[in-house]
Amino acid sequence: MKMRRVNFILLALCLGTLTLAGCSKRKNPAKPGLPPQGQVEEQPSVPFEGTLDLAHNALILNGLRPDPDQRRIRLYLPPGYQRRGSGRPFPTLYLLHDFGLYPDLKGQPAWNQGYFNLYELASIMDRLIASGEIQPMIVVQVDLANYFYGGSFYTNSTSAARYFTAVDSFLVHYVDSFYNTVFGRRSRAVSGHGMGGYGALKMVLMGNDTTFGSVSVLGAPLAFGDSGTTGKGFQSPAYINALFTENGITPGDSIRFRSDTVLFPSPLHTTKLKTNLLFAMGASFSPADTTFRDSIDTQPPKNGPGREALLARYPTYFQFSKSTHDPGFFFPFDWNGVVIESVWNRWIDHDIKRMLANPARAGRLDSTPLYLSCGLQDELGMLEQNRDFYQRLLAVRGASKQAANFIGMGRDQFYYEEYSGYPGRPAGHSTFIADQLVKVLKFHTQFLDTASVP
Repeated sequence: MKMRRVNFILLALCLGTLTLAGCSKRKNPAKPGLPPQGQVEEQPSVPFEGTLDLAHNALILNGLRPDPDQRRIRLYLPPGYQRRGSGRPFPTLYLLHDFGLYPDLKGQPAWNQGYFNLYELASIMDRLIASGEIQPMIVVQVDLANYFYGGSFYTNSTSAARYFTAVDSFLVHYVDSFYNTVFGRRSRAVSGHGMGGYGALKMVLMGNDTTFGSVSVLGAPLAFGDSGTTGKGFQSPAYINALFTENGITPGDSIRFRSDTVLFPSPLHTTKLKTNLLFAMGASFSPADTTFRDSIDTQPPKNGPGREALLARYPTYFQFSKSTHDPGFFFPFDWNGVVIESVWNRWIDHDIKRMLANPARAGRLDSTPLYLSCGLQDELGMLEQNRDFYQRLLAVRGASKQAANFIGMGRDQFYYEEYSGYPGRPAGHSTFIADQLVKVLKFHTQFLDTASVP
């Protein structure tokens, strides 16, 4: 009896040991596996011929922190991606970055990496594709900051370069030529945050109408001319007063206002945020050109009498490089903070809300699904501008509000959202962008076709 009991105990110990040994061979039994990962590919030096090259880039000619003609392109390639001819093609989403130039220690701009690094876009894509919440797609981001002013506003300018064409024509052609994409506007989408959102909607309203089939916009300046309505436009006291405060200028001080050692953009310093924005828009929306410059003097203005005569005659004309190649630009405010209407009207030509007055441009939204979103505590006044644009859009399109904030437009898909933050963490201009990207991806996946469609 005692022998049987000993044998039973030994048998139990052996079984227990085998069970534990089996468990020890399992790899993280309680931890789920990671989703299949896509590839992040970077093209560090893509020459933007015909748009940012020497012949079309005044900033290179002027030597203003020289604006490179070669730019970095970063792409997310989904799991299963193969070269054209070796696997299925994928639809493409183009992400345009916000205003700002925050270089790393080597002097290279870090903003281009914002979506991928700061907001961890690749891991978001992997997770949503694996869960089936979005379809596999290629995502493209390009560095299109203006290296002197900090922002290009994705606009062609004789004072800077052809940033609009760089996206609308060159970038799309480049990606379609070298990557396994699905051709056709219904297989391409464009999105952006801040300045990038402005650029995204501008591409749809003013660009090639065969390029993008859906658009999303996060916290963008869409109605910047309506300070009388919202108090948040770019001619409002909030911005004009900031221009003087950030540069230590008293209104009425014409000497300090005209001094390029006092009033100047400094995209490396966030303490001049509104100054940087206003100067970047001046270079984008109200540039001069060599025809104007040469019509003022028999000799091109130089760092001497010719240049000084030009500056004296046009008190809101700025030219920073003292270069015969620098067309310069006109600022819409004088040293008293008074709006110069002739210049301001040139800015208004680039206002997205005003573009809706053109039936041909507004009509493009009939076939282009649109997503608008903005934080409730946006410190740059974008919420008020988005509300203005939203109301104008409803009036122009005659859209009616439906359930879940969807409005009858295009393919019956237009979404508008004002999102909030959390206690102690408000929804400012650059917070919760990763959360919004998830919504943007889910929005676009509904409309991106996987087969080539014109």
